[in-house]
Amino acid sequence: MGVEYLHQYLENSAAQYPHNNALICGEESLSYEELKIKVSDLSASIKSNEGFAIGCRIGICAPKSISTVIGIFGVLKAGCGYVPVGHDMPVDRNGYIFDQCGVHHILLHSSCMELLKYWDETSVEVRPINLDGFVWVTLLRESNENKQDLAYILYTSGSTGRPKGVTFTHDQAISFVEWCGSVFDAGPNSVFSSHAPFHFDLSILDLYYSIRQGASIVLIDEASAKNPRQLAALIETYQITHWYSTPTVLKLMLRYGQIDRYDHTCLQYVLFAGEVFPVDPLRKLTECWSQARFYNLYGPTETNVCTYHEVIKPIPPGREEPLPIGKICEHLKGRVIDVDDSGTGELCISGPAVTSGYWKNDMANSDKFFASDGFRWYATGDLVTIADNGLYLYTGRKDRMIKKYGFRIEPMEIEACLHRHPLVVDAAVIAREVSPTVYRIEAYWSSRKTEDISQEDMRSFCLKNLPYYMVPDVFRERDIPKTSTDKTDYQSLLREEE
Repeated sequence: MGVEYLHQYLENSAAQYPHNNALICGEESLSYEELKIKVSDLSASIKSNEGFAIGCRIGICAPKSISTVIGIFGVLKAGCGYVPVGHDMPVDRNGYIFDQCGVHHILLHSSCMELLKYWDETSVEVRPINLDGFVWVTLLRESNENKQDLAYILYTSGSTGRPKGVTFTHDQAISFVEWCGSVFDAGPNSVFSSHAPFHFDLSILDLYYSIRQGASIVLIDEASAKNPRQLAALIETYQITHWYSTPTVLKLMLRYGQIDRYDHTCLQYVLFAGEVFPVDPLRKLTECWSQARFYNLYGPTETNVCTYHEVIKPIPPGREEPLPIGKICEHLKGRVIDVDDSGTGELCISGPAVTSGYWKNDMANSDKFFASDGFRWYATGDLVTIADNGLYLYTGRKDRMIKKYGFRIEPMEIEACLHRHPLVVDAAVIAREVSPTVYRIEAYWSSRKTEDISQEDMRSFCLKNLPYYMVPDVFRERDIPKTSTDKTDYQSLLREEE
């Protein structure tokens, strides 16, 4: 049954499978009919608020819960776009995101009230809302343009030192979800994991493809998401059929989850994305979960998944190189530009699921998007080669961006944080490759000579101002080397002895 809006997936499944569990979180669950009613009630409440307008942007800052999912669908049903942020991220980062994209209102969980300190108390109004544990925040400022086709904005690490917002319309998101339906079998008896936080693009498959199929979603809270033993246990407890996460999570489960103690024969699909999966642990996992089909999904936030590859089992014992990222998804087009003598070039993607662009960021839009052959292309910045069998092989990044724990990290954003320290006069951050798939983030700074900054002080400062996954592994105080044009000499830092 075709849809024009993401929330119609819920309405369709509620009509077909009203008594199926839609959401499961610990001991709490909600059927499709119950979820539909709560979403409709919240949508009506949102629309009744003063200052509401169709197409406005509504921020969501909350831990993962059933109420948070109600909030997401309530925003969509009200005709608005949602902007999710990590509830455990620094206040300044979340506040900047909400300011940068001009959110009009925020669904704010009561545990996140510290966020309100980002604004002057005279510029916000806080009211009750009929969503358990939440308040409704209105930012008292001039509204900028509304976008009636906007579904959500996901913020990623930005090369300017600030995160940038990747925008998606309903049509673009639906294009991806419909592609999922053509590749991965699922139905009303399926059970999906929801491991990724809602501000991470992996959550789009978790949330909308499962709802499309009338399946159940097991919401994994932040504490359990970092505990491999608990993850291994909940697969058996909830009989999860479709697992989707970064390779890091799967590697931790393999190493520390004692998966041999659990019955995981329920698993039908194991999907992974966000970073390269080293072959040895992947091989071991395919042997442990031999009945499941494994897929390597690749794609930046701007395209969601744009290539895919089913892992052919068994993986030969002598293989060491990572598996291909596969072929272009059928609803998209791909091309490789600026190919060098080795056959390596930059992968570019075009098609109906590619983002509209970055919110209010003309420089990034002009840098990453171009028109050619009658199509609009997104330049991923990822370098690939094409194997003899036509599959794409990922070889690295064109720029300095890396992935760690499945998150995209731009060292420039970390540098911007270091520069905000009152005693720092110069800073540089490098990502040192310690193995083909592992990076160590190293931070260097020079300070005002009147006062020293200890490594412990700098680490504490970063923990307060950056997401945990962006905090450097190494901190060193030193003079920052420069090139002849007075730019930071990153190559010099990389060449230095450790």
